[in-house]
Amino acid sequence: MGDVMRSAKKKSMSFFTKLFVCFAFLSILPVAVLGTLTHFISSDISMSNLEKQAANIVDTVSSNIELTIAEYKLALSYFCGDSEIIEALSGSISEEISTVIYNKMFMLLAGKSSMVSMHLIKADGSFEISTSQIPKKYNVRNRGGWGIFRELGTSKDVVVYSNRYLMNNGKFNSIAIGQSIRKGDEIIAYALIDIPEDVIKTATNLANSSISIRYAVMDKNYYLIYNEIFNNSIFLSNEFRSIMKDAGNDRGLVLEEPTRLITWASAEGQYPITVIASVPLELVKMNNNYIMVTTVVI
Repeated sequence: MGDVMRSAKKKSMSFFTKLFVCFAFLSILPVAVLGTLTHFISSDISMSNLEKQAANIVDTVSSNIELTIAEYKLALSYFCGDSEIIEALSGSISEEISTVIYNKMFMLLAGKSSMVSMHLIKADGSFEISTSQIPKKYNVRNRGGWGIFRELGTSKDVVVYSNRYLMNNGKFNSIAIGQSIRKGDEIIAYALIDIPEDVIKTATNLANSSISIRYAVMDKNYYLIYNEIFNNSIFLSNEFRSIMKDAGNDRGLVLEEPTRLITWASAEGQYPITVIASVPLELVKMNNNYIMVTTVVI
């Protein structure tokens, strides 16, 4: 009798064990499937949203830099066409005339970034004046046929020139905007505005990004006028040029080590630039990890 009861009890426990396993399986399976699907769907959505957000940000930054350059180009154009300035530079320059010129330069930069400096240099090197300190590379007597002076010698319009160099304050300049001042066909002076990389950084900050982004800005020759991404490189590497070329119109790709989203936007015009943004993917990873942990807990 006892053996029969023990056998029945064993069968009953076996039945309930099977029932428990069955219910457990039916409970866990939907959660596991739903969690896995949610993980992949959420990952795709998060990545897609991040790509769109990053693309919009680089477009905004590119426009900000273009507007900044256009603002200084217009101001310099008015200055170089000022008949009083042209007349003053045509003869000998007294202290009084020098003060007038300086005041006009000061007014030109009024309301603009305090980091920007302006230089005025006579073509023969006999007179120079600046709102800060004229860099040695602007010694027109020694370098009149080089760099931006060569560009200004062949153009009557405002020239935008990639001009990255270490300034006296320990920071880097990024761009020089210049124009030759002419009396008839003769160049009598050069007016230059130096735009340091801090001004470019301000243009990136105006994008009001809610995500952590690093930027680089290059000209049409792949020269990096602003660089937070590629260590201390001066030019964009051939490898990265190929990667961007292969991406084509996608304007974005994911790189490993460290994992990051790279996206870019180009601005065409007299001075074509490309703004490149590097976005870490930690936010997407954290979101996916949260979903996986929640699924396991449930």
